Amino acid sequence: MATYKTEKNEYEIVIGVEIHAQINTKSKLFSHSSTEFGAKPNSQVSFVDAAMPGMLPVLNKEAIKKA
Repeated sequence: MATYKTEKNEYEIVIGVEIHAQINTKSKLFSHSSTEFGAKPNSQVSFVDAAMPGMLPVLNKEAIKKA
């Protein structure tokens, strides 16, 4: 691991990468909400998307196959 040392401290260098991708599926990755282009704003939001308490995500199997 890469480190950087000073007289008083030693730092570990950590670099993170965030990747955005679009997969051509009919529903979102973690909910059954539609991904139809051109829909009215906030019209394709489920309780899972809104992070309502007690709602658990369900993985979209079609997205896994296409990934």
